Amino acid sequence: MPKTDVTWTRTKLTVLVAGLACCGAAIRADGPGHSFASLTSPYTQELYGVTASPVVIDGADGFVGGVAFAPDGDVWGAECLGSQYHRFDRQGKMPDGHGGTVRQESVVDVTTYAPAPVGCGLVNHPEPYQGINTVWANTLTGLWPLEADTGLPILGGPINSSSVNAGNGRGIDVDPIVQPTNHIVYAGADCDPSLRASVACTLWDYNMTAGDTFAFARFHRAATESIESVYFSPDGSSVFVSYRDTEAGTQGLAVIGRRAALLTNRNTIDDTQVLGRIAMSAMPQGLAFRAASDFAVTLNEDGTMTRLAFPAANFSGVPAQSTFASGGFLGGLLRVGADGCIYAPQGRMVGGSSGVRYGDDAVAPTDSIVRICGGFVPSIGVANASWSPEPGSLSGAAFGDWDRDGVRDPGEPGVSGVTISLSGPATASAVTDGSGGYALVDVPEGLYSVSAPATVGELSGNPTPLAAQVAAGQMLAGIDFPYTESTPPVCTTAVQSGTPNQVTLTLRDSGSGVRRVVVSAVSNFQVSVAGGAAVTSPVTVDFPTPAAGDVNVTATRSTAAQAANVELQVVDAFGTQTTCMSSVPASTTEPPPPPPPGGDTTITEELKGWGHHHVVVADKLPNTMRYITIRNSQNGLHSVSVHVNHHWYHVGPMRDGQVKKLDVGRSLVAGKKNRIALVGWGRKHDSAVVTISAKQ
Repeated sequence: MPKTDVTWTRTKLTVLVAGLACCGAAIRADGPGHSFASLTSPYTQELYGVTASPVVIDGADGFVGGVAFAPDGDVWGAECLGSQYHRFDRQGKMPDGHGGTVRQESVVDVTTYAPAPVGCGLVNHPEPYQGINTVWANTLTGLWPLEADTGLPILGGPINSSSVNAGNGRGIDVDPIVQPTNHIVYAGADCDPSLRASVACTLWDYNMTAGDTFAFARFHRAATESIESVYFSPDGSSVFVSYRDTEAGTQGLAVIGRRAALLTNRNTIDDTQVLGRIAMSAMPQGLAFRAASDFAVTLNEDGTMTRLAFPAANFSGVPAQSTFASGGFLGGLLRVGADGCIYAPQGRMVGGSSGVRYGDDAVAPTDSIVRICGGFVPSIGVANASWSPEPGSLSGAAFGDWDRDGVRDPGEPGVSGVTISLSGPATASAVTDGSGGYALVDVPEGLYSVSAPATVGELSGNPTPLAAQVAAGQMLAGIDFPYTESTPPVCTTAVQSGTPNQVTLTLRDSGSGVRRVVVSAVSNFQVSVAGGAAVTSPVTVDFPTPAAGDVNVTATRSTAAQAANVELQVVDAFGTQTTCMSSVPASTTEPPPPPPPGGDTTITEELKGWGHHHVVVADKLPNTMRYITIRNSQNGLHSVSVHVNHHWYHVGPMRDGQVKKLDVGRSLVAGKKNRIALVGWGRKHDSAVVTISAKQ
């Protein structure tokens, strides 16, 4: 497989690579599209194919309601009232525009055939017809043999196209009992009161080897009752047909037993073949049986699936009913593939507008095929098929792990622009999209190593690659890469002179953004955080979306003659914090002292960051010690605060190796012992050398 970069756009979150920005919405883990809001565990569902546009027939909503298979495992979808067959390529995946993948679609139009095959009842036959691998279609114009590889009708026209034994366009199955070939059983036109007024429904039996058609069963039906789908039990002992009586308001499954011999007299009605009826709250269309013979499931028109737990292993008796899946769309005539998975048609319900649901829960008015795995009995026509191993896929996300637990929680943002690399039996790469998601498609089965960069901007991740075992056709999701960041926020201070004095503290975190500001101490200041209401006591301000830009805290002195101070903690999205302090001395009219004569006394101190700040105090100094020199190391401090008696100076931000000089003479008092406090701001191992001297 060539190495390719896969990128697409999703809009749930907008995340900056240099810093993270997040809305507060919950994030759905990457994974395949789906139809059902809930599905019984441990079964899985995957959005397999989607029609390019809504099916419209004669100006009304249509429905891709029947399923069969091409020899290579591609899925055919038949329009119930149209003459087009939709093919979904088992080997060809493409992005679905919602963070997942679907199979590529092609369409075969058979409207040019006369009469055109109209109907969605499809079934594969295990034996060729006229030497051709064949799909048989129950259509309103007769029983059509179609080329399984192309979807085109086999020349010669429909079989049983007369009004006597024409089909209802829906129910059809292959008899699992060989006699000596597998017969085709389908529901006749007399099973549908809208097609033919009749007192009985006929299930026709076609022997394609002998070319004979007889009645498998013929039984009474109500005038307003229709018999629609047809499915054999795995052992062939009975046939399950769906029924609906619009006048009585009843629906469900009828169980039809097998006669010792077919009905050669087409007028004979034998109601003894109706072994029982299973009333259901939803109209069933599709039916699949578990290979373990413990239960069956129906695909219903109301967007649900029903579990039928039969008391006997041969699927006889009255089953206990429970919900297998819910929250889907209009269900059609399913088939089970050679992989033991259900391929279930989904379309728009009457009055509805959606027939597909993607992995991000977006819906669309198109039709879809959903694959539900696994362990079901394959349709007899593909039970022994050898489909090529289907490629799988891997998906996941790079995200900001705010709580550092390694798991993506609601609200934790994705990291875009991260290259995810795959190595193993094949190599590939993908770039995370705007919400941090990625997908690697067409991945052959095998053991792989999935890796992401150890650093992205100021973020740090786990450099150890993740191991991923991909099975044939598996959609492996949740291969995620958490990132964290430890650089603390920074704080700069600007003091505006005047009465009253005002101090502006500017807070910034260039990594994940500022998430919380805690005003922990305040005296004689009215403090406003990010333009909010002014407070005179401690307060905590949270930002639901971490602020990526500057956060300004304004402190305005209440009483000009009194000293004022404020202390606050600024916390980023990852919980790293910095303490900021600022003060304004009491007002004084005393003029600043004249420059003192020079001296030769020098004090040198090493100032360290210690994670947040470090304080060094020089006490009892003469007023000649007015010159302070700050020499930042190569792992230097971010800033230095200097407190001289009651005056406050702030130097910063500083670069590594930078030298700053400060004259504090106006804050020194002649004839008194002066006090200078130095506060270093930086990380634990950051440092600077500070010199206090009487000489410049």
